[in-house]
Amino acid sequence: MSDEQPVVKWQLPVKQSFFTDHEWIHPRANYHAFQTSGPERHHSLCGKYAQDIDFFETDMPEGTGENYICKACRKRLEDSCAWSGVLNDSNG
Repeated sequence: MSDEQPVVKWQLPVKQSFFTDHEWIHPRANYHAFQTSGPERHHSLCGKYAQDIDFFETDMPEGTGENYICKACRKRLEDSCAWSGVLNDSNG
């Protein structure tokens, strides 16, 4: 794995309804770490979601507890030795 710290933006995943053609967020959705640059831009670290992080404004508010973030995204950040401070620094 690369020694560079991934630049991420924590957001809720937005889904699109095929029946109503509207976007929505599941009430129990967790925040995911979406990459902001590179070939995997707009993809979550866990690989489950892809969305335009500049279009949707579902950023994680300050003070959000770790119970509300994706465990797989967090694990990927921990594995890259980049976890410290990313939760607070990525919102600005």
